[in-house]
Amino acid sequence: MQGDDQGMEAPNPRELLRSDHTRLEAVFEELLDEFADGHQREIRSTWTEFDRSVLVHLDTEERFILPLFEQVNPAEAAALRAEHARIRKLLSELGVGVDLHLVQLDLAREFTDFLRAHARREEVLLYRWAASELDAPARAAVARKLLPSLPSPDAYAPPGHNDRG
Repeated sequence: MQGDDQGMEAPNPRELLRSDHTRLEAVFEELLDEFADGHQREIRSTWTEFDRSVLVHLDTEERFILPLFEQVNPAEAAALRAEHARIRKLLSELGVGVDLHLVQLDLAREFTDFLRAHARREEVLLYRWAASELDAPARAAVARKLLPSLPSPDAYAPPGHNDRG
């Protein structure tokens, strides 16, 4: 039996990813304020949210977008993967600082600058491409990872696509 939302258009991955970048930047700005104020309890909570969210974002791109993008632009896909590795490394270094209550604001600001530059690069290279080239199942997968409250991926299938006989 098909639901009422069967055949609906999957959300635009470009908008989802850009919105997630904006959300991540806001959480990190909150974290920087907490670092500056020395609020350790808040730092731990905000850091946990930020770290988890960044890893989900990177995983989403690496699982559902970069493999397809790699088929049309292998060099840029490799460069984006290398930037993701650097983001993970910086996340790890900052995480150790959070655990030890020794966060270096210089490292945190370097991380912010790198994330912003990476986001701009992805916007130009990856997100524009994804908006026009990802098929409905890939769009739905991106949406489900970034917005878990969305309907199941089958909701984005064309009518009759998921009928069982």
